[in-house]
Amino acid sequence: MSGVLPALLLAAAAPVGDGLDAMREQILFEPVYQTEMRVYEAGPEQAPAVVLVHGIGDAGARDWLPVVPALAARFRVIMPDLPGFGRSEKPNTQYTTEGYATVLKYLADALAIPGPFALAGHSMGGMVALRYAATWPRDVRRLVLADVAGILSREAFARAMAGPYGDMPGIRGIFRGSVGLPGGFDEEEIVGSPRLRTRILKANPSAIVAITMLLDDFTRLIPRVAAPTLVAWGVRDQVAPPRTGRLLAARLPDARLETLDAAHVPMDDAPEAFGALLVREFGSPPPPAPEPPAPLNSDRFGRCADRRDPVSFRGDYDRIEISGCPLVVLDHVRARSVDIRNSTVQMDTSELAGDLPLNIVHSRLEATGCRVEGRVAIRLSDSRLDLAGVDIVGGEAAVRSEDRASIVFSVSNVRSPHGSGPRHGPVQIAPDRPL
Repeated sequence: MSGVLPALLLAAAAPVGDGLDAMREQILFEPVYQTEMRVYEAGPEQAPAVVLVHGIGDAGARDWLPVVPALAARFRVIMPDLPGFGRSEKPNTQYTTEGYATVLKYLADALAIPGPFALAGHSMGGMVALRYAATWPRDVRRLVLADVAGILSREAFARAMAGPYGDMPGIRGIFRGSVGLPGGFDEEEIVGSPRLRTRILKANPSAIVAITMLLDDFTRLIPRVAAPTLVAWGVRDQVAPPRTGRLLAARLPDARLETLDAAHVPMDDAPEAFGALLVREFGSPPPPAPEPPAPLNSDRFGRCADRRDPVSFRGDYDRIEISGCPLVVLDHVRARSVDIRNSTVQMDTSELAGDLPLNIVHSRLEATGCRVEGRVAIRLSDSRLDLAGVDIVGGEAAVRSEDRASIVFSVSNVRSPHGSGPRHGPVQIAPDRPL
């Protein structure tokens, strides 16, 4: 078989066991990885369709079982075991979220799902669902992304994994980037070689796709998503950094973030709450778009000086000065000027605009879902920046530094006379080489 293959229905009514015995089962021969793939369905066949995409792990579609009863009462629930997972075939191949999104497109066409459908993805499945919604936006009427792994650049993800967050079972070194890979090989070499996939990764689909997720760049894809999106995150998630949820909620064109009292797998940790959230999200009209903010008109001054306790700023300011403060959060701040010295700052969903809106000296800044615009948008001296989902616009320069510096970007954009476009990964700058 080759080319675009028709669906091959090998079994339709046989019990499937493992908790899936009450569901309808089909086996499709998908054309991307040339494998037999199991697909399970529940609920009325004529009801609006909901497609659920699982994350990494042997269980595959079974991950979703705790929320199926709530959904199947109102929707046609469709859950594939993606190639390499569950009861689908597991060839030694280069699994990617792009490939899986194409598998989903084949599945949607093969099952003749009518009209735009609702789509939910968990962990790795969230990346697959996001890529699908960006590539075929007319197919998706509502999107739910739960505890999505990946999205951040591998450098930013490695920093998060080295911090308070946990690891994906069995592949800790892989998810921490190339420092965890043996034999001097880089990620592209390993996943691109059948021999190295067998030798180093034991041809394990979970390990293979974990590496290809590290190589993904969603910077150009995220703005293409048209569906109203709910980003759902467990407040006790120690696998996928919560920062990723804030990033997605800020960057997607029509998105909001809701948290759950759960760890990484809300289907297991909070099945009733998560199931009710999915039913509500897929069955109700999308919420109205928020009103555009009023123009910044504030003369408020904010200051943190030599404080060791946590300090937070929120709202509109003319300027904020931070000096000698190791625990500062700027959350939903709008300001004309922020000056940071000898401090550590986390800035979320904030907008800075002025002549020099952000000046950073001997400090560390982690910014997520922000916009900084000015003649020189950011000026650095002996500082570290980790910027995720940040737009930087500079009339003369986006970033100037008094010394050599490396900035870690994730799904960000830069516009300045020195170069414009998406940024994902580390960027080196110097006094004679501004950004």
